[in-house]
Order: sequence, then structure tokens, then C-alpha cells
Amino acid sequence: MRTYDGTTVLDLPYQARQLIVVADDALVEASQREEEEALRRQEVGLGWVELVKSATIPFYAALPLGRMAVKAYQAWVQAKASGIPVLQIRRSDAAHITFPIGHPRDGVTYVGHPSVPKVYYPMAEFHKTIFEHKLCEAVRLLMHLGAAKIRVEHESGWSADFCAKLSVPLSAGDEKLAGRASTRSKAQALILYEAHLSGAIAPSCPDDLIWYSHEPTWQAVADGRLNCGLRNFSIKLSYTDDFGVNAGLAAKIQGTGLEVGGKFEDYRSTIWRIAGRFVAKSGTPTKIAAIQLN
Repeated sequence: MRTYDGTTVLDLPYQARQLIVVADDALVEASQREEEEALRRQEVGLGWVELVKSATIPFYAALPLGRMAVKAYQAWVQAKASGIPVLQIRRSDAAHITFPIGHPRDGVTYVGHPSVPKVYYPMAEFHKTIFEHKLCEAVRLLMHLGAAKIRVEHESGWSADFCAKLSVPLSAGDEKLAGRASTRSKAQALILYEAHLSGAIAPSCPDDLIWYSHEPTWQAVADGRLNCGLRNFSIKLSYTDDFGVNAGLAAKIQGTGLEVGGKFEDYRSTIWRIAGRFVAKSGTPTKIAAIQLN
């Protein structure tokens, strides 16, 4: 085990820092010393995990730790012994990381955002929150480009039930993606959300987008709107990578005694279609065209 300062943790490759737990500084530092001792004693066959488990009086007994902190540390040791790559970081280093309100907590496993190094979520909420983030960015992009109508339709994967769990503000008002779904004929899509805007703004592309650089269809729509007078759009919102965070991993982590921070929302390969129209130069919205940009 190694201990990193806050900056170095965030500079690690994603795979090396994807899963973290947060512990008291004194515990992490003492644990590091314990690992160094284990490395010095390799000639007698004692590895770090064995050294911790075989100690008559554990090294952390002399530290001013609460019961939950000790339990969380023991669970982390078990996770490491099980081959789960969970990185333990100091609580002071966690000040460099963005967690949800009320976090971090002892014994909870957090998963890093795949595109924003300093952002971490409880494992239970990882997929829901990442999907929310991507959806919100897509809609925000379209709003800044001057969309007059935005319609979100289900194609595959998560649908109305999942939609009801989301809380994503999509307009300046109180409209939210909250499962306002209507089942129509089989030939028609399931409408998850529909918003109407004036579109009477100078179209622009926000400069703080995260997913945009990885989405060529989004780029094509933005270029068409900004430079070519595009009036209709239809893009796919795809979520087709579980990033290695799945029900199997969650079960293994919970089996060690670590927590995932709630009821785990498992990954589902999902495609939603976002269609709509921009305001024409005359100020009159054009009719939606079913153009698929794959």
C-alpha cells in the first residue's frame, strides 16, 4: 500500500484510483508504516495482510479511533486481501476531492467520475449520477444552441421507472425529468420528457462541457447549428459502458464489510433519443425531422 497526497491521487491513472475509501490520517499513516514493516519481513513469509491479521495487538489499538473507523479499516484490509483494488486515502487528502453533501463517510466505497478526476460518488449511485450528468450536459448544450423544442424518447435500456429516480433540471423553470412518460402505440417511442423554449438567443457552445469532446454526433449538431443553419436535430444519448462497476463487484465489496452507500443501482446499456428543433432565422420554428446522426 502507498499513501498519496491529494494532488498525486488525482494524477493517478483512472484504474488505479477508481475505487477509494477515506480514513483518518493517523490510521492511514500507521497502516503505511505497517506495510513497510511487512515488506522488510518478506524473508520470513509475512505479507502485509497476514501481518495485520496475525498481530496479537493490532497496531491501530493505540490510535484514538472510534468503533466505526476500526470496522471500516478491517473491511478495507479484507477487500485488499480479496484482490479488490480499493485505494485508501487520508481524510485531509479528501479535501481535494468533491463528494456529495454529507460525504465522505467511514467504510463507504466511492467511485471516481471517468472524465472529472476530482469528483467521486458513492458506489450505489455511480451509474445513476453519471447518466444524469451526461443527460444534463446534452440538454444544456441544445439549450445554449437555441433549441425551441427538446424531446427525450426511450429507445432501449433504462426507461420510465429509472427516469422517475432522476432529478435533472432541464430549464430555467421547475421542469424536471421526472418520469412524465406516456405509453403510446408500439410504433411510437416512449416520451420521457418534452420541453418548449423560446430559442430566442444567440446560439453558442458552452466551454465547460465534459462529454462533448467524446461525442461526434453532438459536435456535428453544434457545428450545423453554429455554422450551417441547422434547424432540426436528433441525437442519441448512449450509456453503454459500465466502467467495471457492476453488481458482481458491488457484491464482493459488500462481502468484505465495506459499504456501497445505499441500494446499488446496477448498470444497463441504455440509448435515449433527443430530438427537437431550433428557431429559424425568421423566428418561426421548423418542423421536427427524424434525422438519426449515428
